[in-house]
Amino acid sequence: MAIKELPVVLGEKDVVKIVLLLPGVQSVGEISSGFNVRGSPSDQNMFYINDLPIYNSSHLFGLFTTFNSDAIGEFKFYKNSIPIEYGGQLSSILILIKRNNKNFSAMGGIGLTSARVLAEGPLEKEKSSYLVSFRSSYSDWLLNQVDNLDVQNSAASFQDALMDFSLQLNKSNKLGLFFYGSRDYADLAFGIENEYSNLGTDIKWTHTFNEKLSSELNLQKPLCLRRSIQKLNI
Repeated sequence: MAIKELPVVLGEKDVVKIVLLLPGVQSVGEISSGFNVRGSPSDQNMFYINDLPIYNSSHLFGLFTTFNSDAIGEFKFYKNSIPIEYGGQLSSILILIKRNNKNFSAMGGIGLTSARVLAEGPLEKEKSSYLVSFRSSYSDWLLNQVDNLDVQNSAASFQDALMDFSLQLNKSNKLGLFFYGSRDYADLAFGIENEYSNLGTDIKWTHTFNEKLSSELNLQKPLCLRRSIQKLNI
């Protein structure tokens, strides 16, 4: 099933919904983006986007995934025989690979709680290309519609961005720069303020010696930040 054929929730397509169609995979809730593989806890699933590890894989307490499905071209999902380079997780590995379109295109969408935009294309034909994606919520207005003072005084929002640049230096050398970042913020009226974010960069240099031999050098810097404050209401 293609991503574009999936039903939408609050105006958003979700790549994880494809994984839930596979045997042995169960959702942890009706609207949650998490899943269990053969009964294992959801924290034993590891997510990668273009080989960059992502530690916070959901927005708004699991309502959305942190990945803009418009920017995803394909994925690989391992629930057994996990390759050794992804060792350490007991349940599964989900690897997302960005879309690769050599022609210029732009798309976007607006839902009940968020909006998204994506642009991609060549910088120089056959030599360089780019992809830029951004998504942001405006869910606070929805909280203000609830006839409850505590809910109206709460706040919840998220943003995520993805950027990829590829440059063909010459026939033998190719340089790629990939960036991903996301942020969630929630200030709940019953006294908990929570903020967490992903931030990562991947620089990849590929050198081709001949048709049968090539080398790849990756420099990665993944980062996960979390801040939680419990406030006393007097």
